[in-house]
Amino acid sequence: MADSRHASAISDMSVSDSRNTDVLLVSGNRTYASAARLALGALGYRVTTVADGASALAAARDARFALLLVDERLPEGEGPQLPGKLRAQLPDVHIVVLVAETSTAAISDALRAGAHAAYPKPPAGPGLAAIVRRELPEGTPLLDDALVAELRAAITNPDARDALLTRFETEVHSLWSAAHEALASGQVEVLAACLHRLRGATAGMGALAFERRLAALAIRADQPLPDGARWKACHALLEQSIAALHKVLA
Repeated sequence: MADSRHASAISDMSVSDSRNTDVLLVSGNRTYASAARLALGALGYRVTTVADGASALAAARDARFALLLVDERLPEGEGPQLPGKLRAQLPDVHIVVLVAETSTAAISDALRAGAHAAYPKPPAGPGLAAIVRRELPEGTPLLDDALVAELRAAITNPDARDALLTRFETEVHSLWSAAHEALASGQVEVLAACLHRLRGATAGMGALAFERRLAALAIRADQPLPDGARWKACHALLEQSIAALHKVLA
């Protein structure tokens, strides 16, 4: 039987779990931003704060954020235009705008600008936490806890597990590099083959969220290739999955 402590740790790992979720808060009000970071951090969220649109666009490039909170009142009046710029850079990111006015027009303007949702700006405490919990996308568990528990039970020797993880990491990095080269050169058939093999390798180790992300890419000759933001986010999820597997199988 697998160690129940490790089984519990595996179950706790989820793309939508607050402990594995990064939130970017864009607010020109430093007092509000600091209070929000402390309040959300106390609940387990990893919060990065920036004060203007240029900083938000720069921070969002690493594609690790599951949720962007944008205060419409930013320096130089750039708040209303920022959701559209962020959406253009990261089409899959979830954007919430915090508006000062509660009118229907204000909410509609935020949605037209590219936000997924808009809320009256709440105090940086339970009200903001409720918005974050409500708006975070429902993620797929990072790891398949049942499969990883089976691996732990089947491979009881820590050295053998370490060797397995080393082989796995070497294989998936090699496949990802080959896929990246195929993407850069527009070789759709090679790309599809690499991602198919990568999907099989990660599914066999229980990297559930990454395997499903690969399935969602749906590489076919009649479909557009993934853009840079989606590709980078996928790679970040692969590295997160590898790190999680090391943590629970070590």
